Amino acid sequence: MSDIETFIQMVQNEEFAPAHEILEHDWKAYKKQNEMQKAKALQGLINGTTALALYKKGKVEGYQKVWETFLKYHTLLDEIELENKDYFLAARELLFKKNKEVTQQTQNNFE
Repeated sequence: MSDIETFIQMVQNEEFAPAHEILEHDWKAYKKQNEMQKAKALQGLINGTTALALYKKGKVEGYQKVWETFLKYHTLLDEIELENKDYFLAARELLFKKNKEVTQQTQNNFE
């Protein structure tokens, strides 16, 4: 199973904190190779999971700040070439879906 497939599986299971670590190696490698668009695209996915982990911990301000980074970089996935690109696009859509689920779920718990 590829890293992005593992990432998707962890996000599906709402294992947000460990999921963000899955793509860090590739993110660092792209930075080192000066492939900044790819690095920032992965940074967006990493920040998406980090934001959701923060939200689940009740750290809404932290969530908002980090989610903004995801929103800032997610469109780069449309512009770059990646192996298994369809998985990266699916990961992005899953993060949007999970964001909606997690934020609504938590709001319902407060009502």
